[in-house]
Parts: sequence; structure tokens; C-alpha cells
Amino acid sequence: MSNGIPPKKVSSEEAMKKKRRLYVEPTREDHLRFQEEAFNRDMAPHDLGGILINLWINAGCPDHIVSATQLAETNC
Repeated sequence: MSNGIPPKKVSSEEAMKKKRRLYVEPTREDHLRFQEEAFNRDMAPHDLGGILINLWINAGCPDHIVSATQLAETNC
């Protein structure tokens, strides 16, 4: 029987790169649009979601993302 809390594991580079699944709860409309976009890009939805989350994190986790429509309106 152990009397202490086990030490933290040191995360290896291999462990940090291991893919993990993240679950989200979009609206039905967003879920359908996301699945269609993944299909149009010939990707699995989980893979596309992972890429998008990675891009968001690498962008500094911004609070606001400008849509293509808003961007087009401001450039007119």
C-alpha cells in the first residue's frame, strides 16, 4: 500500500503528439454545415475539427473570429 501521491509523469514529445478526441456540442445546423464542409474537403470531421482547433490555438485563442462575409463588407 502506498502512502503518498504518485509523482507526475513527464510528458514525452511522443505522448504530447498523440491524437486525442474532443467532443463538442454544436447546433444541428452548424453540425450539418460542418459535416458538409468536411465532406467537400474529403476529410473526416474529426480531422477537420482538429486542424481548426490547432489553428485557433496557434492564433492565440482569439475571442472573436471575423467571418468571410464581414471581411468582404469591410474591404468594399
